[in-house]
Amino acid sequence: MSIDTQHFAKLLDEELNLARQIHDLMHQERGAIRANDIGTLQHLRTSSSQCLQQLRDHASQRLQWMQNKGMDSADTCLNHPDIRPAANINRLWQELEQQYNRNRKLSQQLSDIVLTARHRTVQKLKILRGRDNDPHLYNDQGKENHLNNGRGYIEV
Repeated sequence: MSIDTQHFAKLLDEELNLARQIHDLMHQERGAIRANDIGTLQHLRTSSSQCLQQLRDHASQRLQWMQNKGMDSADTCLNHPDIRPAANINRLWQELEQQYNRNRKLSQQLSDIVLTARHRTVQKLKILRGRDNDPHLYNDQGKENHLNNGRGYIEV
């Protein structure tokens, strides 16, 4: 029984398109974060969540199709006698892999931006509350011991 490579190519193409959409959304998120545009971020969060769910669904369909055909790994799939000669599948597979890598890299950059912004915000709040953290002082439970330098701006 031969494998329907056209259906498999369609699954890969749809997954690739969704992965590209997510990449575009992450670029927009990065711009909105840098511009401190909360409204756009909220809108993008909804769009990103929907697109990510669609990507999960398509990836699950592709994996299910592969498992139904007895192909449990990428190597098994790409080396299958019906799939190996299909140049479009190899091309789509490589593009999908590259897109996932680009998405992973951009996602890490976004994570770093958000964590840095969070750290800065926490530091600013400590200053406003009049609590400077001395990294060399800890209490008897091993928690940070804060120095109170008078009343903070919030209290005043």
